[in-house]
Amino acid sequence: MRDTRRHPSGVWLLWPWLLLAGAMASAGLAVVLAAQHPVWPALALSAIFCWAVLNACFPTWWLFVVPACLPWLNFAPWTGWRVVDEFDLLLFATLAGVYGRWAWAAVSQFSVGGQSALITGAANRLNQSGPEPRKGFPHGVGLPILLQLVLAAVVVSTCVSAWRGWAGAPGPANTHFAAWLFEDEHSAVSSLRLGKSLGYAVLLLPLWMRQMRQDGGSARVYRLFALGMCAGLAVVACMALWERAAFPGWLNFSTHYRTTATFWEMHFGGAAIDIYLVASAPFAVWFLLDQRRPLRWLAAASLSLVALYAVLTTFSRGVYGAALLPLLLLGIGKLMLRHRQWWAALAQSLGEVNWRGRAGVVLALLLLGELVTVVWGGSYMRERLADSEADLGQRLQHWQRGLALLQTPADQLWGIGLGRLPARYAAQGGAQDASTGEVVPTEFSGRAQVLTEPQAGESTPKAFLRLSGPATQAQLGGLFSVNQRLGVLPILPPVDPQAGPEARRVPSARGLPPGFGGVYVVLQVRQGPLGQAPRSAGAATLLIKLCEKHLIYEGNCHVQAVKLRPPPQASAMQPGPAAWQTVRVALRPYQNLPPQGLLERSSSLSFSVMGVGQTIDMATVQLWAPVGQLPLQNASFTDGMANWLPGAGGYYLPWHIDNLYLELLIERGGLGLAAVLALGVWAMRCLWASWRHQNQPTAPDQTGLPRGINHHDIRQNPLVPYLAASVLGCALAGTVSSVLDAPRIGFLFFSLLLLGVLANHGRKNHSAEGVH
Repeated sequence: MRDTRRHPSGVWLLWPWLLLAGAMASAGLAVVLAAQHPVWPALALSAIFCWAVLNACFPTWWLFVVPACLPWLNFAPWTGWRVVDEFDLLLFATLAGVYGRWAWAAVSQFSVGGQSALITGAANRLNQSGPEPRKGFPHGVGLPILLQLVLAAVVVSTCVSAWRGWAGAPGPANTHFAAWLFEDEHSAVSSLRLGKSLGYAVLLLPLWMRQMRQDGGSARVYRLFALGMCAGLAVVACMALWERAAFPGWLNFSTHYRTTATFWEMHFGGAAIDIYLVASAPFAVWFLLDQRRPLRWLAAASLSLVALYAVLTTFSRGVYGAALLPLLLLGIGKLMLRHRQWWAALAQSLGEVNWRGRAGVVLALLLLGELVTVVWGGSYMRERLADSEADLGQRLQHWQRGLALLQTPADQLWGIGLGRLPARYAAQGGAQDASTGEVVPTEFSGRAQVLTEPQAGESTPKAFLRLSGPATQAQLGGLFSVNQRLGVLPILPPVDPQAGPEARRVPSARGLPPGFGGVYVVLQVRQGPLGQAPRSAGAATLLIKLCEKHLIYEGNCHVQAVKLRPPPQASAMQPGPAAWQTVRVALRPYQNLPPQGLLERSSSLSFSVMGVGQTIDMATVQLWAPVGQLPLQNASFTDGMANWLPGAGGYYLPWHIDNLYLELLIERGGLGLAAVLALGVWAMRCLWASWRHQNQPTAPDQTGLPRGINHHDIRQNPLVPYLAASVLGCALAGTVSSVLDAPRIGFLFFSLLLLGVLANHGRKNHSAEGVH
């Protein structure tokens, strides 16, 4: 008689140890990164330990917590981290805890029977009387072969692109691992920063699949993910409310101020908040429609109102369309697939209006009024709509310059490499605008890097910040800056709007006036090596600002421009910087945004170079006020760029291509673009098939669904259409926005695609399963 018991084969006996190795590697990386935290290393270590233990004890919590923390678990303005952030720590701790629990369960089961199970399994295979070998994932949790090939193509193309990006860029300027975490887009480490998004999603894929094989199936996984997305959206929307209240004002829709909320990756521009809002909007709609109790419905309705406010105050035309169109298609699809139920519900609601019907009408009116108020209640959106044609022409030229980077067959096939787009784009030089004939700058507006040099009689080298201005284009002077967030500074009085021009001008005199009682900065600086631009021979000008600023837009600034003593004329054989000098710079008020806000604003100290081809070295920074010296973190740059975050100041052209598909083509090549598109098409196909199956009660063998579908599980998964709307929204927003240049958003994008391809994956023969 055939033995139908399942015994571990020799190959799968290694599986628990692979799981354990993955858990230990994740834990090790989490500990190493947490120990390097620039601000709270002890807190970071404690947090990741507790979270890993919680995941080992409660292996489903991460399904909610990871998407809930995604939009806000990043403190780059305080830490200065650019390659990793606190969200990376959360993911590594999650992988360590969940994989560790899985490994423990697998080892425990495989240890039962020990050698007996192995010998019995070997005998069955020799006698050809054992069970059929299972395909794909261990213990039958398989994916279709074609899908596995698509996933492999995505991973391989990304790995090759990451290698090309690493090989085609200068190595890290500092050999210490901690310094790698602050490397910019010039460094090879940038390829790792962008490649990690897909890596995290692929590592979580087996965990999603495993949870879908447990009680609740894919419906439970999707529901926890959707609730996490709604929780994260609530944080972003509330932060947007605070930001608008503190800076331009809730009802000020004429000031050129676009909400950034908690997406600090936008210090170089981009569309991180746009993509997140588009991806999370369908889940907010599901959350609203899913509530049956008044208080919960009121909470969901409040979330809809504040989320719409956040969407509208991005003033992004692409976001408006990408958020609205999928929801319209979602409603049309529901009417098409369940028209009888919908018309019956509509007739019933007209005959007997309950509290949800009346509340829904009120909410619809409030949402419509909010839309009208933001779009037509101020001039900013009208200006952007009027400039749509001109912006489209400029965007097309921007895309053409990006495509010009693909110069060799290898570039076209594999891409120029992850993270290489900004540096390669900036190296093109100025381009001419076809419509105006003016030169459009494509170079970087500056760069900041921490260097060291030996000191006479000292064993420890001297660390200093080298801050550069634009190479050739004068109009970019002063736009690139390094910033440190200082929190609320009550010493900054608002500028009197009625003050005369003498009180409002930017002072140019260096030093402290007699009896000055305001704020001043003491610097140890020198003019660095001169560039090759014609205007680089003069004294360098340093612009210092102490402003109330959230991330990009400044208000109630105290500003000073100071010229340094020029270095001696260095010959070509003896280049070098000038001698160090100590400069005391008084900061005086300057108005460029409404000074009054509803809430207290955070302040930021920033430095930038005004001249073309000029560099300035800074060794120490001190900030003084009438109350005494104000604390600055890493003021002598001994910890590299820790606590300092660069910003682009309104000029973001070389950092983003503003198109998801060109982004994939340029950095990952034609193979990478084709693989990701195939994965997206597969995800939408699975989601559509699952949704249609839920609304067509046909026999399981007559559905024609892809292999691996669990019919009972799919009928109980109402979130499938909302996940499809989220994927479609990202695809639409990607036509005018970059998606993968912000690691957190890239992880969200790939997570949505992988969850989409798992729409047909659920529990099968749960009672017969082994360890999962």
